Amino acid sequence: METMNMEGTPALHGYYMPAEWEPHSQCWIGWPERPDNWRDNAVPAQQVFAKVASAISKFEHVTVCASAAQWANARSQLPENIRVIEMSLNDSWFRDTGPTFVIGISASSSSTPEPKVAGIDWNFNSWGGIDDGCYRDWSHDLLVARKILAVEKLPRFPHSMILEGGSIHVDGEGTCLTTEECLLNKNRNPDLTKEQIEDQLKAYLGVRKVIWLPRGLYGDDDTNGHIDNMCCFGKPGVVLLSWTDDEKDPQYERAVEAFSVLSNTTDANGRKLEIIKLHVPGPLYMTDEEASGIFQEDCEAKPRLPGTRLAASYVNFYIANGAIIAPQFGDLKWDDEAVRVLSQAFPNHEVVRIEGAREIVLAGGNIHCITQQQPHIPQSIVHKLVGDKLKLLQFMATLNCTLQEEQLNKYQMGCTFSGLNALYDAVNGGGDVWINETRFKIVRQLGEGGFAYVFLVKEVVSDSSASGGGGLAKKFKDPSHVSDDGTYAMKKVLIQNSEQLELVKEEIRVSSLFSHPNLLPLLDHAIISVKPTQEASWNHEAYLLFPVHLDGTLLDNAKTMKTKKEFFSTSDVLQIFRQICAGLKHMHSFDPPYAHNDIKPGNVLITHRKGQPPLAILMDFGSARPARRQICSRSEALQLQEWASEHCSAPFRAPELWDCPSHADIDERTDIWSLGCTLYAILYGVSPFEYALGESGGSLQLAIVNVQIKWPAGPKPPYPDALHQFITWMLQPQAAVRPRIDDIIIHVDKLISKFSQ
Repeated sequence: METMNMEGTPALHGYYMPAEWEPHSQCWIGWPERPDNWRDNAVPAQQVFAKVASAISKFEHVTVCASAAQWANARSQLPENIRVIEMSLNDSWFRDTGPTFVIGISASSSSTPEPKVAGIDWNFNSWGGIDDGCYRDWSHDLLVARKILAVEKLPRFPHSMILEGGSIHVDGEGTCLTTEECLLNKNRNPDLTKEQIEDQLKAYLGVRKVIWLPRGLYGDDDTNGHIDNMCCFGKPGVVLLSWTDDEKDPQYERAVEAFSVLSNTTDANGRKLEIIKLHVPGPLYMTDEEASGIFQEDCEAKPRLPGTRLAASYVNFYIANGAIIAPQFGDLKWDDEAVRVLSQAFPNHEVVRIEGAREIVLAGGNIHCITQQQPHIPQSIVHKLVGDKLKLLQFMATLNCTLQEEQLNKYQMGCTFSGLNALYDAVNGGGDVWINETRFKIVRQLGEGGFAYVFLVKEVVSDSSASGGGGLAKKFKDPSHVSDDGTYAMKKVLIQNSEQLELVKEEIRVSSLFSHPNLLPLLDHAIISVKPTQEASWNHEAYLLFPVHLDGTLLDNAKTMKTKKEFFSTSDVLQIFRQICAGLKHMHSFDPPYAHNDIKPGNVLITHRKGQPPLAILMDFGSARPARRQICSRSEALQLQEWASEHCSAPFRAPELWDCPSHADIDERTDIWSLGCTLYAILYGVSPFEYALGESGGSLQLAIVNVQIKWPAGPKPPYPDALHQFITWMLQPQAAVRPRIDDIIIHVDKLISKFSQ
């Protein structure tokens, strides 16, 4: 099995390296085993690797590569939805030994545009060669990139320059981050100048500008200062920087140095960079016990010594399709702070904590270092890139693509993925989707998260149904659901396995149960089988149709109001909250009652109405389940906590879902806790416990369990104390004394009567 070697550079063939937040087809991970780098025969590390792989597999496909001796062990520790293949390895740092994937679009005049993916196979010398590397024999690792490309049958761009994937980070729009400490180190490419290395990065990654930070993270001696421990892009124009406020910490000098460089430069498109500080943990050091577990007699690897400063950084995370897989080091203050910062930096991604990530950093890296994303361009976009060549060329010019008309026929396009989206929408006016017998034109994307995308769509009315107000009008039981202009919101779910298929079916079933003016109705749905390529296996896609509310969610409105220093009036607060309660009462009134399980501002749609309070609609029933559950053992309690960690947003999660007793009766009053947090957020634009932690950080779980509530400055005159007392009433730590939804509605009606005067 061999792959096709390409001549010339990727940029010449129209390839470029996409940003890590662009869509992935899968993630590649190696399996650790060498006892002279991983303690206790790599058993603790393997457990954490399995956690990482399992977490990512909930959002995208994962392939784990293990040696022949470890294949059965890896297979036994990993979920069935993860592919495990046999591959000889020296160690398991796939960010550095795997290929750097690049993408493009074929656009010759004689064929329909198709996505194309290839890989760059850099030279590798174990981060420094015989004298300075991490281990002496890297012959197996030198072949990892070639083998991965052969498995995937992808073109290979071989390069003699020594470079590891962790030493570069791109924004997908022409800018690359790296460090002088690493790429200019004499143990890498001593015969190349800085200018020559930069030229190679531009030719192979398809970038136009390289930003050089002087040094990487303090303590990152194994890699000589890889960028992925120090700084990364969060989106175009935004970077996250490993920071410390401790001026005595050697990392402080490096952080200030990097901050100065980043503050005084622009990206390839002339934007000033927004810098988000992400505080490092600790500092952390290797213990005697940890070092003693590493086999270091006559070993082939760099010694691991007790007291060594660990290169621990929260910047070293993995961006999955709709998720951030974040390391946690056991430093409660900075672990929670990192999750808070990452949640704000990636509002459309779920932040998934990986406890025990210290095991990876003991060997010199972390989550980003052990993973390698393989990008994917959705076929639906590619198939629409046809038509007027003049328009294509005009838009290519606006998107900073440099190919001329004759080159378009000879080579391929090298636009960024976000650019392709714009090109697709502008030239073709969006795509068409069928939900059962009704056709819709995609107008634009409204949002995304996990495996799901939300689009604004418009019904395409046939001549035969035009006189009747559209084909959908005949299907809806409630005529108020018919859109006057034919526009709706469509949720598209990419289904990767049978477990996800069952979850989508359950969401459809539960959504179909409810019928209430303050609950978002599911208007129509379809699940179809898809096969992206001839070689691929069959998967499914689900299309869910809803009414559209273009004013966004309470969360969207809170962000806008915060920038304007605006607040809802007391009357509007109560009217919005009353509507949420009305929708929730409908769910709680079922037999058995249903709990929503994820009430938060991001799941409340708002429509502003002239002369009236805003309309509030509770949405997203993907976490809704029968509310009442009896817990009879510690195992059941832990299962509930694990389920809640995946389905209930942390800042709004009830205490009993954080720390469930071994014997407990769980009921719908978990939603009442979330209601109290949501009312607080309507008032002040932030959840109570995120505000309580503030800039000082701390443990979110402890703040919730201990009910640490602080009241920020609000509007002038301030909100009445009665609202604060109302919130406190709902935020009872003991669920048994928490009010029920009927009690809440009675009380809010009294407040409306009192404050509407």
